[in-house]
Order: sequence, then structure tokens, then C-alpha cells
Amino acid sequence: MYVYQPKTNRKLLKGFAISTLLLSSMVGATAFAQCAIAPAGDDTKWARYTATEADAVLRNRYEELCGLNVSATSGSHAIDDNPVAEDNMAGRLWFFTGNLTANAGDSVTIHQLRDQEEDANNNPQGEAQLSLIVRGGGTTGLELVAELENGATTTSSAAIPIDSTTVPYRGWHVVRYVYTQGNGNGSFQMTLDGGTPVPVSNLTNATIEEARLGAIASTGSPTGILEFDSYYTIRDTGTALALGDLPSLLLCDASGDGTLNNGDILRANAESANLLAPPGLAEGQADCNGDGNVNNGDVLYINAIVNNLVTNPNTGD
Repeated sequence: MYVYQPKTNRKLLKGFAISTLLLSSMVGATAFAQCAIAPAGDDTKWARYTATEADAVLRNRYEELCGLNVSATSGSHAIDDNPVAEDNMAGRLWFFTGNLTANAGDSVTIHQLRDQEEDANNNPQGEAQLSLIVRGGGTTGLELVAELENGATTTSSAAIPIDSTTVPYRGWHVVRYVYTQGNGNGSFQMTLDGGTPVPVSNLTNATIEEARLGAIASTGSPTGILEFDSYYTIRDTGTALALGDLPSLLLCDASGDGTLNNGDILRANAESANLLAPPGLAEGQADCNGDGNVNNGDVLYINAIVNNLVTNPNTGD
């Protein structure tokens, strides 16, 4: 699971200009080597992980070799304290809902932007300026809700139904967002699975000091596992960002070489048939239909795309 954090137009950078890593927590040495996970305490990476469920798990991934796998009610998440008084942030993350059950009244907060870092005892401080929430009871059974701080007593929100049937988004979904701080002129917009952007304007909100990803909080009684991958943020001081500034994954690029061809058919087939050396995973996005598994269905789908038998899904992730 790669995590990218480009920063531009900054006088003080905490860490490298771009940090690339894989999520880690309680995994063995073999998994560390396979995922090239950064050591704990490296301040260019995640600052902290909570509980043992916040784990880099092989196979439960969308991009590369591993992803974050957490129980819906565990409270387990990763914390990024690299932001420093950010007034413009853009982010992208993939999340998997295929193993989640959430009825009306159930919800899981999966991502937050906060206006203060946690204290020395790891207690949250300040307020969540943005919370992305997977909530049960939407028109398709689940919906993605963005709750935004808007002044001292007001919360603004936007919601998008989560489609659990359409290839290639059966279980894996991608949300992209842009957050802009302002005093009555703050703004936010997000897209889900490349759909129409949903905007919120006229916000009174704060600059960002911390980001969180995982099963941060839950209400009601959701059950199952949530998975996350390919988290990417851009932060810029004083310059507005756009959704188009966020890069897209090349869907179905099983070999991870940046092209879509017969090599991806062979690579997905090799993973499906257990022909690869340990850990037995293709290097790219082999789960072409997004259902959480790499099998013959993905091999057939990639073959159909390469041979122009179906519409190429790469019109933006």
C-alpha cells in the first residue's frame, strides 16, 4: 500500500518532499521486507498506529502488495502528523466495503482532517474539520458522507450513494476530495468512483494539522472488516488545489508497469493460479473488477479490455 504526501510552496517541510510507504503495525519481518515498510518513528511517514488491528495485510490490498485491514468497530487507524497549518489539501484514498454490514443508523468514520495534533498521551485534540463516513441506510444500502466543520455550532455535509454492483467498483471504491480553509469562503468537494463532484461552499473552517485513516469511530452496530489502500495527499499553502491535481491509478495494470497489455493478463493469471513466488502477489492492480479477490474473473476482464471487447475503465479513478 503506497502512501504519497507531496508538499509544495512550503517554507518548512517536515520530512521529504514526497514520502512513499506501506502501512505497517504488527506484522512479521517477512512482511516488512515484502512491503518495504518504513520503520516506526520515521517522521516522514505515519506518526502512529492504534491497536493491533491497524495492520498491513498481504492480499487484502488494491495496489501493490498490502493494505490496511481493520475491524469496523475497532477504532484502529493510522495517524499522519505531517500537515502544518495547511489551508489547502487534496486527497485520494481507496476503501473496500465488500465485507462490511451497516444498517440504517450504523456508520464508520474512515478518514479525518483535524485542526490540532493529538497530545503527548495520544488523546485527540481540537476538532475534526472533515470526517468521511460510510453510513448504512443509503439508497444503495451504503453511502459516503462528508461532514464538515462550519463555524462553532454548525456542521455542513454532503452524501453520495455507494454503488456495490458496477464493475470495477463492486467492493473497492475511490474517493477524491479538495479541502480549502476560509472564513465564510471555505470550500470542499468530493467525487466517488469518478462520478460528478459534490461541492460544499461558504464554510468557516480551520487549517489542518493532522490526518487519520482507518476505522476511527463507529456508531450503531456495523460489523465486518474495512480495507484501505493507495492513500495520497497534496498540501499547498496559499494556492488553491483541484481534484485534477490528484493522480489516478491505472486500473487493471496487474504488472504495475504503467501500461495495459498482454503482460497484465499473464500477471493476473499467475496470481490467480498461485504461480508467483511468495508472497504470491502481482505488483500492480490485479483486482480488475474490484471485488476483493484476484481470480479468473479478473483475468477475463483484463483480457477483454486489452482486446477492446469492453469499455476501458481508465477514464480516471
